Amino acid sequence: PDKASFVDWIFTIWFVFALMNVRKNVRAKYSIPEHTCSGCEDFMCSLCCSSCVIAQIARHTGEYETYQGSCCSTTGMAAHNPSIV
Repeated sequence: PDKASFVDWIFTIWFVFALMNVRKNVRAKYSIPEHTCSGCEDFMCSLCCSSCVIAQIARHTGEYETYQGSCCSTTGMAAHNPSIV
């Protein structure tokens, strides 16, 4: 195996682990229960559909109905918008 392939695997593992932890923390903060795969739902969702997990997190942490989102900001919201999290 080449070095690039190894780095790709390490990054993928790190990304899934980080996304899983963020999802778990958002679920805990907003008291969102697991519905399927009890105990491993965060991992399975992060592994199988990371774009869905990112969209779920965005829906729960930003008030996009009231304030316009911003593509190139650290929070996804414009600087003058109040912070939800």
